[in-house]
Amino acid sequence: MCFWVSCVEAKQHKFEMTIDEVTIQVAPKLKYKVFAFNGQVPAPLIHVTQGDDVEVLVTNNTSTPHIIHWHGVYQTNNWKNDGVPGVTQKSIEAGDSFTYQWKAEKTGSLWYHCHTNVNANINNPVAFHPIAGIWDKVYINGNPRNTLYGIQTYNIPVATADTFDLVSPADHPTNNAIVDHAMSAAMRGAITVLMNMPDADPKLGKGENILIR
Repeated sequence: MCFWVSCVEAKQHKFEMTIDEVTIQVAPKLKYKVFAFNGQVPAPLIHVTQGDDVEVLVTNNTSTPHIIHWHGVYQTNNWKNDGVPGVTQKSIEAGDSFTYQWKAEKTGSLWYHCHTNVNANINNPVAFHPIAGIWDKVYINGNPRNTLYGIQTYNIPVATADTFDLVSPADHPTNNAIVDHAMSAAMRGAITVLMNMPDADPKLGKGENILIR
């Protein structure tokens, strides 16, 4: 999901990109269903030069809405092509297409990624950590038999999901609150951080059943 911008004479480039649901082999006897660009993982490399005009026709072959965000691309007077759902455009619905047009204004190694359904976890590994504290117990998948102790960071690999309960140390009473860090609450999927500090607002997140994926 990367593209490379270098400096030479400017040209116009046209690409066609599909978003597909595919099954990939990640290890012996282990397969995952994932979203992929042009049906491949890693996604295709887009190599253009500084000053080039880029046009990308994106077709959504999946069953869910998608958008492509061109991470790090300057969109000078071109905000409608930035790829942010509910801000610059509507999501590309299943079976629909959208054409992005932008100019490669700066050099560098940049990347593109889906900006809808971001909690599907196709972009990066995810790490959760408490602020100013350590979790006393982490129950993997909510099962006390799968207990980890004294955990400060819990990592979730790419393309996987996990459910766990968080318990603060008994000798460190706090009012814990879940913080979603906006971005529309990660498109309502809420990639979150646990605030583990005395002045956290206990009303935030109270009574909610929270699935961290």
